[in-house]
Amino acid sequence: MIPIILSALTFTNTNYLELENDFKQQQLQPIPPLLELPQTQLKQQLILPEKAITLVKFFEGLKLSRYYCPSGKLTIGYGHTGIGTRNYSISKLQAEELLKQDLLVFQKVVRDNVKVPLTTYQFGALVSFSFNVGEGAFKRSTLLKLLNNKQYSSVPLE
Repeated sequence: MIPIILSALTFTNTNYLELENDFKQQQLQPIPPLLELPQTQLKQQLILPEKAITLVKFFEGLKLSRYYCPSGKLTIGYGHTGIGTRNYSISKLQAEELLKQDLLVFQKVVRDNVKVPLTTYQFGALVSFSFNVGEGAFKRSTLLKLLNNKQYSSVPLE
């Protein structure tokens, strides 16, 4: 999924399902040159590109009524599983706020666990990935180990 996420963040007005099909037919390209994100910005606010947020919304989907996700967790909004899931339903505005709070948490997860420089879009892709798989799975992932060993070209295969 990371190749899709990394590429989806660079395209605007793209049908992501179409993009996924295109990726299955293409060779993986190396990750672009790296730029370090300012640590002061990361600590203070949500700095994800809007494309990254849109991508999370696309993959998670929006459900304004609570439900149980495939792993059996009570979920609401854009895949939110924390406080607020006891409500039977929420508004779209509440779902957006819960997503923002969740992304702040996963932004910190990525910042605290990735030890190599990233572009803004790589950072956004990793936040989206960690949000999807969860903090524990992200910390134990082969993807993170490869990335921290500067094996950038191996990361999309994960």
